[in-house]
Amino acid sequence: MGLLEVKHGLLQVLETLEFLHNNARLIHRAISPETVLITSSGAWKLGGFGFTISSDQASGDLANVPSFHYAYDVEDSILPFQPSLNYTAPELVRSRGSPARSASNIFSFGCLAYHLISHKPLLDCHNNVKMYTNSLTYLTSEGFTSIPPELVADLQRMLSTIESFRPTTLEFTGT
Repeated sequence: MGLLEVKHGLLQVLETLEFLHNNARLIHRAISPETVLITSSGAWKLGGFGFTISSDQASGDLANVPSFHYAYDVEDSILPFQPSLNYTAPELVRSRGSPARSASNIFSFGCLAYHLISHKPLLDCHNNVKMYTNSLTYLTSEGFTSIPPELVADLQRMLSTIESFRPTTLEFTGT
């Protein structure tokens, strides 16, 4: 699949996220290659809604929001069913992390975009929080050498560990 097809597919996923965030008021929380489906006609669809929560639920009583439990220092450990750590936003990984917001989806979308464009995952931590944290700490511009230069700035904003620095879907879709 060429870069143009990947960009077009990613735009379709981004438009889906824009609808989820601004119309349906939902936060997906599990965007990854496994949740993107490509139809026989080439349309990209977002699936894997098993971890989705409403924006209202995320901003309300957090006792009702299921949290994720990743192992700190165990590689490929047997974990409860949860999203891949390689695509999960930092705020969802921290113990007592902040609630999921649309910015959490943007981080995951950035990880997905990086993976599909560079043909390798940005984070490859085997569901190990220690490896994940170290990978985030040492993200540098050198890690983006396989990304076309015109996409680097947007990807780096999406992958910011600071939620407020991440762009919204509206900044990309213009709708």
